[in-house]
Amino acid sequence: MRTLALLIAAGGASNAWAMLDARSVLRGSNRRLSTANFEEIKLAAADAAADDQFGISVAIDGDTVVIGAPGAGTGGAVYVLRTSDGGATYDEVAKLTAADAAADDWFGYSVAINGDTIVVGAHWDDGYTGSVYVFRTTDSGATYGQVAKLTASDAAADDQFGGSVAIDGNTIVVGAYGKVDSTGAVYVFRTSDGGATYDEVAKLTASDAAADDYFGYSMVMDGATIVVGAFGGEAAYVFRTTDGGATYGQVAKLTSSDAGCSCVDGGGAYFGYSVAIDGASVVVGAHYVSVNGSPGSGAAYVFRTSDGGATYGQVAELTASDATTFDYLGTSVAIDGDTIVVGAKGGWASGPGSVYVFRTTDGGAMYGQVAKLTASDGAAEDAFGISVAIDGSTIMVGSWQDSHDGGAYSGSAYVFSPPAPTAQPTPRPTFQPTTPQPTTSPQPTMSPKPTPQPTTPQPTPQPTTPAPSTAALESDSATRAGTLATVLGVVAATALAL
Repeated sequence: MRTLALLIAAGGASNAWAMLDARSVLRGSNRRLSTANFEEIKLAAADAAADDQFGISVAIDGDTVVIGAPGAGTGGAVYVLRTSDGGATYDEVAKLTAADAAADDWFGYSVAINGDTIVVGAHWDDGYTGSVYVFRTTDSGATYGQVAKLTASDAAADDQFGGSVAIDGNTIVVGAYGKVDSTGAVYVFRTSDGGATYDEVAKLTASDAAADDYFGYSMVMDGATIVVGAFGGEAAYVFRTTDGGATYGQVAKLTSSDAGCSCVDGGGAYFGYSVAIDGASVVVGAHYVSVNGSPGSGAAYVFRTSDGGATYGQVAELTASDATTFDYLGTSVAIDGDTIVVGAKGGWASGPGSVYVFRTTDGGAMYGQVAKLTASDGAAEDAFGISVAIDGSTIMVGSWQDSHDGGAYSGSAYVFSPPAPTAQPTPRPTFQPTTPQPTTSPQPTMSPKPTPQPTTPQPTPQPTTPAPSTAALESDSATRAGTLATVLGVVAATALAL
């Protein structure tokens, strides 16, 4: 009796990043890529002008990307773009401005998006007091309207309220890193009427607050947890709520394992300049860290909690495989699941900047660099990597000093993603009759015809699939999955012949 085992290989993985592996190749664009290549799309404002600084902030949620341009027009602007073809193209659908815009507000310095709601910081509004604007769409992104302007209950000049913003569901969080001699503070707002109004429910400060900490310069939120960077104090703070957001308590202060490192000009590491969170993992950038004697090469640190947020431990320090002086790795950070993205904007007299992608395959115990992204048209001092965002397998990168047709420092943003999977046909095997003397079976066109062997004492040989070429190794993950399915079909055909 013959037994047939049928294997079916899916053409695509549920997570495109799962196909990344240790092999890498060099492309003409000077990007260090894994075997899953990245496609690049460059975005610019339809009305780009000099000094717009488009790309100083970026955010992404699904098919929608949000890009800040604080130098645009009167007081700044934010651009909303959407893709309707799986990321192949992005169309500008809205340009957001403040209803009370004034020169030098720097509207768009910070942005965040969650579903139908976009939050925009204008931290220089009203004499550097700062404010935050909330926009919503009720027609699936066709149009956006301003629904609220948020200010602190104890607002004062030089607070720079809106220097950082975050949103998760009904909660908006705003950093005011200039508060009280740059000690800094963070404010929490909530809506209970679907976004029609927002109420201030909490003000967060560090337990060991001091002047020039810049607490709130960076800040992120995920569910019940808020992480606040304070690069002046070389720390990041973790706050949690256990009563649905009525109150927040500080649960941890994060510092780097090498806080005493040699840094730029003998100063600090700027640990806390950027922060990111996803679930149990927190990422903190420190772009002034010196790596292997290279001043300002920069680093990012990964912390994890295994007790529901009661404590956090450092599990990794991320550095670039080609770290050099004044790369400033850690200028920006983002995380989604097992993937961490770290921006290295470069210094004023250095290259255009770059972005590094790290990934863990062991639940966060270790992270390996899987890609280095650069702009295909990058030029010196573009500051590519000043801002980063990630959603699934799509990465956004801001390049606010990019000078193109719009003029000097008009700015741009780039979207990187693995190519869309292409379905590969699987040849149908030809079944052969069973006879005492086996005959050579016709094989699918991709495989060479095997040489018939004696029936005894050796068994009928199995078809040999040619070794993959270099081009095959550089193909996308879906193509490899299709090739695997083809080979399995050949094996099944031979099994039937037995």
